[in-house]
Amino acid sequence: MFNKLFGNEEKPDPRPGGSERSGNGNMRSTERNEQVRKILESGPSPSPDWPDRTNRKSMTPPTPPPFEQIYQTAAVKPPKLAYGIHKIAEMGNSPHLAGMSNVFRRKALLMALEAAGTDIGEVLNDVVTRQRALKEYEESYQEKVNQFEAEQLEQNRLQKAELDRITAQYKARMDASLAEVERQAIVGALERCRGKIYGPTGAAAALAVKPTTLYGKMRKLGISRRLLS
Repeated sequence: MFNKLFGNEEKPDPRPGGSERSGNGNMRSTERNEQVRKILESGPSPSPDWPDRTNRKSMTPPTPPPFEQIYQTAAVKPPKLAYGIHKIAEMGNSPHLAGMSNVFRRKALLMALEAAGTDIGEVLNDVVTRQRALKEYEESYQEKVNQFEAEQLEQNRLQKAELDRITAQYKARMDASLAEVERQAIVGALERCRGKIYGPTGAAAALAVKPTTLYGKMRKLGISRRLLS
């Protein structure tokens, strides 16, 4: 385990004391596992502050209403005609006019409107009014869509910030736990070896790392050999 922590692979020791270190391998492994267990069981670490999601606003894109509702809520409402543009469109798609050319179909519609006493000018006015209502609604609907997209982007940004913050908290806790494991392992080895680092009975051999690697770790963790010798 500590070979991975210190970034070194354990190699057989060609020195005369190498057999002593390999012979005590199981005992040292048990001691290291015991150190890790004590650190992990020393007390629960405070969990990151998770955000309160109960009051988060649900994001729902705006949905256009039916055309008739748009016409009724417009500032200038279309006139109520017996033969409005929608009725004329239905008449143009009547099966009675199927097979006719566009010219004959148009004449047939004009004849029907004239027989019903409908003024063509009123029909054209109905078309213009409905077109104006649709244009006004389209502008207001586009504003709602833009607002929805802006709120969605802001919510995504806040969620990413929350994830980054929680990830940073967990990473800091993991780094601190790893540093504490390394520190206790080094201090324990130095205490057993009475501050000695080099040689087959030194702390470097007990931890199965190079002495230079052990020195670097001691400097990084602020461990002084003189305090332990």
